[in-house]
Amino acid sequence: MAKGVEITVKYDEKFFKALEILPEDVAKKAMSTSINEALKKGVTEFGRKASGIYNMNKGEIVSKKFTKPKYVMPGSIRKGKIIVKSRRLTVGRTHFASRPSTYKSVEGQKQRNIRRKKTKIKIKKSAGYVPFKGGFIANPSSVKGKNTMVWMRLMQGRRKPIAPVRTISIAQMLSNKEVYQHVENEMEKKYSKRLEHQINRQLDKIGGKS
Repeated sequence: MAKGVEITVKYDEKFFKALEILPEDVAKKAMSTSINEALKKGVTEFGRKASGIYNMNKGEIVSKKFTKPKYVMPGSIRKGKIIVKSRRLTVGRTHFASRPSTYKSVEGQKQRNIRRKKTKIKIKKSAGYVPFKGGFIANPSSVKGKNTMVWMRLMQGRRKPIAPVRTISIAQMLSNKEVYQHVENEMEKKYSKRLEHQINRQLDKIGGKS
C-alpha cells in the first residue's frame, strides 16, 4: 500500500514580476530550496506525530525503507512530495507489542496440561493492550528469520497452516486524518517561512552588488 503527501506550489509569476530586480531563475531556486526544506520537515513531523499515536518507533516509521521524500529542482518545483510505502505490519519485537511478549515452547506436553495466556496486542498507545481472539505467540523454525510474533491459524480446528497477524501499514498511519493534516500544516508553515528567508537573502545579495 502507498500513500503520499504533496506540497503543492503554484509559481506566482505576478509576485516575482513585481519584485523586478529578482531574476526568475533565482526566484525558482529560492522556491525549490524552500520546498525541499518543507519536505524534510514533513518527514520529521510524520515520524513524531505517528509515533505519538501508534506504538512504533519514530525512526522505523520514517526509515528509508518506508518513507521517501521526493525533492525538487528549480525547473520542477511542482513535483515535491513524500511517498510512503509498506505492506501491513506484523506484531512482534519490531512492530507494536504483544502480551505475552516471549515465546515458550510447549512441544512434548500433553494438550490438557498446556495453559495458554490470552494474547493481547498494542497498536495504538491510547488503546493499550487489546485481546486478539485466536492469536498466539510462536517462533516457527520453518520461517525465515525465526521471528517471535503473533500468529493465527488459517483453518479452524487445525494446527496448520498458520500465518502472522498483520495489522496496519505505515501508509495507513499517514492516512490517519490527524497525522496527515498535521504533516500538511507543518510543511506549509515551513515553506512560507523559508521562502521569505530565501527571497530576502537574494535581495540582500543584489543590494550588496549595487
